[in-house]
Amino acid sequence: MIDKYIADKKYPLKTIVALSGAVNDPEFGLEGATESSMNPGLGSDLAAEFRRADYRVMIVADKFQTGFDQPLLCAMYVDKRLPDVHAVQTLSRLNRTYRTPGGERKDTTFVLDFVNDPAEIQGAFEPYYTEAVVERETDPNIVHEIAAKLAEADIYVRSEVDEFATAWFSGRSQPSWRRR
Repeated sequence: MIDKYIADKKYPLKTIVALSGAVNDPEFGLEGATESSMNPGLGSDLAAEFRRADYRVMIVADKFQTGFDQPLLCAMYVDKRLPDVHAVQTLSRLNRTYRTPGGERKDTTFVLDFVNDPAEIQGAFEPYYTEAVVERETDPNIVHEIAAKLAEADIYVRSEVDEFATAWFSGRSQPSWRRR
């Protein structure tokens, strides 16, 4: 139905369907529909395929709650219950601003939730925003001890550290010795 709507409006975009297993829906003529059959011509890494400019809509069923990293993701329509940490994992896919190298900006998010109670969603997030606990004091000398061990093992030389720092702070992606 979404593909039909997009075609009717002549929008220049495509959809991806991400799901686990197979879908049977006689009303829509789907029998044993899988990711592969619903996404003809796409590779198996749908997260990577979604980075393509022509794919702007992803329909997801029980997938990508964690580990899905698409910084331009800006809207989510929820039609299932998201209890506790599932709410945090799922809705946190949207929680950042972003600007592409080409200048496209993502600075707002939108969630349309057909199922969940707003107070329950807020309650799911509260433990992560109201309290931070450090169970033991951190030893500031740990960094120096690790640096000494690395230096003793001859893993790097000082000139490489300096070149890396220069590249990092100048905005270059990596120093010349890393490109070899």
